Amino acid sequence: MNTILNIECGPIWEWDPTLSVARMVADDQGVRRLKELQEDDPLRILLEKLVKLSPAEDGALVDICERIWRGHGNPLL
Repeated sequence: MNTILNIECGPIWEWDPTLSVARMVADDQGVRRLKELQEDDPLRILLEKLVKLSPAEDGALVDICERIWRGHGNPLL
């Protein structure tokens, strides 16, 4: 979750439905292709999970991150 939260360090995220959270994480971490990472690399595992999210799921994840940055408890716990 920390990797995702560190994409945008603030309560308002610059996001639109055409931009996936997977792409945002990859860009933030300087990853251009998954094969750049070892198969057991935690970042690769995270990206493989994030790439499967629908646009609605990406939006929900962005909302969760914004809520956490605003001081709400982590709704995933």
